[in-house]
Amino acid sequence: MATTDVVTGAFSYTGSFIARRLLAAGHQLRTLTNNPRPPTDLAGKIVSAPLDFGDVDGMVRLMRGADTVYNTYWIHSNFGADAFDGAVRRSKVLFAAAREAGIRRLVHISIANPTASTHPYYASKAQLEEALRSTGMSYAIVRPTLVYGEGDVLINNIAWCCGIFRCSPSLATGPIASNPYTSRTWRRSPSAPASPRATSPWMPPARPSFVLGSWFASSARSLDHEALF
Repeated sequence: MATTDVVTGAFSYTGSFIARRLLAAGHQLRTLTNNPRPPTDLAGKIVSAPLDFGDVDGMVRLMRGADTVYNTYWIHSNFGADAFDGAVRRSKVLFAAAREAGIRRLVHISIANPTASTHPYYASKAQLEEALRSTGMSYAIVRPTLVYGEGDVLINNIAWCCGIFRCSPSLATGPIASNPYTSRTWRRSPSAPASPRATSPWMPPARPSFVLGSWFASSARSLDHEALF
């Protein structure tokens, strides 16, 4: 019998690549999403329900019977009275619903070095990681610095600005180290990692067990203990 998993935001950017990898591995998928238009290649392949944090019973029903939840939910701006704090509260509701639904493992997409800054974006990410640890569930935390590729907006916008303006501001005084993941990295075999030269400012993931493609989609969900990548 095929394993059933849940991906939050499976019709959106990062979630869609995770969903494709899981489908290719023969998994059945469900998603909690507020995007009503799935990518063409995912249409009709994933059971969906609204990501409605006010409807805990609905989230539990969607997740019940699934093995692993891959959580990509977050917000990217702090507009509003409690934007990041609100996102943390809503994520805690999701975690509690997953536990009530009997989810075996929760794989959470975070950010690199969340404790390295007191900026609200980083601080809220660190707070949410701690909330996940306190659930008592089996979990994995994935900490990419950047995900880019087909359909990307951020990098395309940066490239556009660099092409339009003759100078670009930078707060850094030297090379900026990063661990970028291309959208295809989420699906690539761990046997063929594309490691840059050591002198490159684009650094591979710092931890020895870094997440690549099928390893992310299978090993992260199958480990029987807490994991941080």
